Amino acid sequence: MNQSTFSFQTRQLPLDERLRSRLSGGLARTYDTLRPSGNVNLDVDLSYPGNGKWRIQNLKVTVHDGAIVPVHFPYRVDHIKGELWQEEPDILNLDFSGIAGDRPVTAKGKVQHPGPASKMDIDVISYGVPIDASLQAACPDGIKTVLDELELQGKLNAHVKLTRAPALNQPIQVDLRAKMEEGGALQYRMFPYRVTDLKGEVSYSSNTGRVYFSQLQGRHGNAQLSAQGTYDRFDSDGKLKLKVAAQNATCDSNLRLALPDSLQKLWGDLSPTGKLNLTTDISWQRGLPAQISIPQAKWWNGSLNLKDFPYPIDNLNAQWSYEVDPGTGNSVVVMKSISGKHDETRIGIGDAFAEITPQGDWRFKMENMNIDDISADRSFQSALPEAMGSALNTLNIQRPISASGWIEFRGSQQQGTAVTAAWGMDTYLAENSVTAGVDITKVYGKVHSKGTWDGTHLQLTGDLDLDSAFILGYHLTEIKGPFEINDTQLTVGSRQIRREQMQSVSLPQINAKQPITAKAIRGVITCMGDIELTAVPTYNMQIELNRGLLEEYAARYMPGQSQLRGVMNGWIQLWGRGSNKSDLKGQGQLQISPAAIYELPPIAQIFKVVRLAQPDKTAFDSAFCDFTVSNQTFHLKYIELKGNAISLYGQAGEAHFDGRLKVDLFSQLTRRQLPLPAITQLIGHATSGWIRVELRGTTSNPIVDIKSNPLLDGSLKTFLNNVMRGGPTNNNNATNRWPRASQGGVGSIRQNFPLPFAQ
Repeated sequence: MNQSTFSFQTRQLPLDERLRSRLSGGLARTYDTLRPSGNVNLDVDLSYPGNGKWRIQNLKVTVHDGAIVPVHFPYRVDHIKGELWQEEPDILNLDFSGIAGDRPVTAKGKVQHPGPASKMDIDVISYGVPIDASLQAACPDGIKTVLDELELQGKLNAHVKLTRAPALNQPIQVDLRAKMEEGGALQYRMFPYRVTDLKGEVSYSSNTGRVYFSQLQGRHGNAQLSAQGTYDRFDSDGKLKLKVAAQNATCDSNLRLALPDSLQKLWGDLSPTGKLNLTTDISWQRGLPAQISIPQAKWWNGSLNLKDFPYPIDNLNAQWSYEVDPGTGNSVVVMKSISGKHDETRIGIGDAFAEITPQGDWRFKMENMNIDDISADRSFQSALPEAMGSALNTLNIQRPISASGWIEFRGSQQQGTAVTAAWGMDTYLAENSVTAGVDITKVYGKVHSKGTWDGTHLQLTGDLDLDSAFILGYHLTEIKGPFEINDTQLTVGSRQIRREQMQSVSLPQINAKQPITAKAIRGVITCMGDIELTAVPTYNMQIELNRGLLEEYAARYMPGQSQLRGVMNGWIQLWGRGSNKSDLKGQGQLQISPAAIYELPPIAQIFKVVRLAQPDKTAFDSAFCDFTVSNQTFHLKYIELKGNAISLYGQAGEAHFDGRLKVDLFSQLTRRQLPLPAITQLIGHATSGWIRVELRGTTSNPIVDIKSNPLLDGSLKTFLNNVMRGGPTNNNNATNRWPRASQGGVGSIRQNFPLPFAQ
């Protein structure tokens, strides 16, 4: 056959199946890829070189009002106009424009070597394309899934690039780049925190199956948000990774509802408010729950109010993070550099840790705490469990204190589960006042404690390390030793030294078993006892004094008595309830040896009335008193003032708290000691040398009267006879912990008599 050339022209050629059935090769594949409709004008030259196939030349397809629905991006484009023309024998150019949705779209590019190994390079561009159901349905599966999860809204400036490598069996690659201007919105289903005024870029490559999100920016209220991430599509599933940063976000219900369930539960227990800067990492794989972590967050101008410890912290600032432990599935919040205030109380916490299990059990631990100027007032007491608040109310701490240490709370979302607590704290006091059976004032120093609260019972152990305090007006220093609180019972000193009924314990043994110790008047005081911290506290205390100096006592508490001297040893046991002095009861003993007590007003008055020559300042070798306490009175069961010039003995005396005295003392004087002949004659005939000294008035203004006792009852005779023989008094009312003092001084004190611990 000879060479031939034909030219064809057609107008308004329908793009339908009749035309498709007559196409082959690259034209057929292009037709199937674009899926066109409408009418076209066709101009083409067909030439036959004499052998082989017919050749297509000068192909030109003109569209005036067509439409396409591309296979790889089935988003319908209408009102298409433009041309497809043959540039060279193996190159097809295209240049079309149309309307996609209600927005203009253009498509330009070329196809080289039409056929099984054709090369394609086409750019489709559109501006302001709405993200609607039509666009979402047209997107590749990866983008469609992402758009569905993100609930993305707005308009895009889109650029779709279709390419194909020049080789056999090569797919058409789709690369999408879409830029959103301001005005968009999204709300990720797994983190439903709505973002508005959204802008940014989304890109996709069918070659990698990955969707990229970059430079995303938006707002939620006053919060500024930014995000970036990827979505990887695999054969049977996909994985989304998204990093969202928020600046100036508000702790509100919207943020709470966006958080995982575990954090929402913790939020309900903590009731946070304030502002946040945070970065959120979101990872989601198809068919699995989303994994959300917050690797870093800054919290400022906030507040915190633990539901089961309603003591709000305001002006809160903190750094924190959140993650789910892959090993346990527990949600973990780690906080650092926490600072805040409650009224005038300043709170600093170095580290805090919150953890909640999938079952709803939680714990919240704060470490490296420093709390300044906390007031143990009603608001703080009401935040505590009732038993702890009641105990604190009874202690009646008057001034703010400071503390450092750690505390941990544990609880559960399950109904009926009590919140428990454990702690270890150092408490610092400065000029504080505390009530522990008696009022303790001007307290300076530190108290260490650790304890637990199981929802019902309080267990606390601690140690005092106080520099100074005043108890009943007396100044004590270096106050040290253990204490315990069990529910409402405060035990002062170690329980190891609790004395069984009728058991005697010496001072060295007590010291070895850690009571509370303190220094006072240059001696050592030991203390132990129990206090029931109820609304009306009850108490049972024992205090012992070892080698206190009378001259120090006088210098501090007895102005004008500068010549008093002596070494004081003694003990007192007190029990009662409340602060009413009428309910105070007790017993005790006091020994002063040697005893330079001439300047005591009652003693000086006795010497004056009896008209003895003024003794030296010592006056007595020793002084001893055995007493009980009740009805605001010291009941002096046995008194002994023993010296070279005169010795005085007495029993059944009274010294009232208000200073009133009612004391009878007895002394046996030789005739040459008696100052007046009349008294000598009187005493000599009546009592064979015994005189009775009646001491009345008050401690500051004593009245002394000397009387004879011609008739002594049996008990008094027995008492005086025993005194003269130097034996025990056999007074059934005396506690008799110590016998009468001897000339040997303190070292000869014997403790042969049992001491009952008052019940």
